[in-house]
Parts: sequence; C-alpha cells; structure tokens
Amino acid sequence: MVGPDTLTRMRKIHPQTTEQMQTQHIHRISRMNHSLSQIAHWALIVLGIGMVLVSSEQTRHWLAESVATVCVVGGFIAAPILTILAWVGMMLPNLFPLHRISTLLFIIAIVWLALAFFGAHLHHAHQQARNTHK
Repeated sequence: MVGPDTLTRMRKIHPQTTEQMQTQHIHRISRMNHSLSQIAHWALIVLGIGMVLVSSEQTRHWLAESVATVCVVGGFIAAPILTILAWVGMMLPNLFPLHRISTLLFIIAIVWLALAFFGAHLHHAHQQARNTHK
C-alpha cells in the first residue's frame, strides 16, 4: 500500500528532482517521435516507389511470376531443410540456440509450404486462363 511518505522516501533514495525526470521523459519522447517520423518517411518513400512500379502491367506480371517462383522454390526446397534443422534442434539440449528456435523453424516451414501450394495453384490457374483466352 502506498502511504503519504512514499514519495518522500523515493526522493531520498533517488535524489533526482522532478524537473530532471521530466526533462528525461521529454527527451525520450522526442527521440521516439523522431524515430517514428523517420520510419513514416521511409514507409512513404517505399509506398510511392511500389505504386509507380505496380502501375505497369508488365511489372505486375513480372512481380506475380517472381513471387510465385519464390514461394514454390522456397516452399519445396527450403521447407524440408528447415524441417530437418528443426528436428535436429529438438534433439539437442536446451542450451543450444537451435533447440530454442526449433518451433519457429517448424512454423516457418509450414507457412512456406502453404505459400508454395497457394502460389503454385495461382500460377497454374493464371496460365490456364491465359491459354483459354488465346
């Protein structure tokens, strides 16, 4: 329970004045605001570049093909490797970092494999639609 003398005791233990604490908080908040504004600035730049790139049909087609390729290749090649690493990590003692991240490796492998199936399905459907319209 906090009594009326708690603030007085805290000031004796931590001799910083209220002004110094407020100044530290103001500096911390201003640094945080500055970093958030930098993040927002770079996010807007990336968004602008992305919008310019996606405005072209050829670029959108190339981007879709690239994403599908990365999903399929990564899912069918990297997922088994990640799964094997995760199994090895599960067998290691708790002291090893590979043991600590083995669950994360399993999750990444499953998500990547799902993306591979999804990307392959979309790519196949897109190719069929393109062939029927020719």
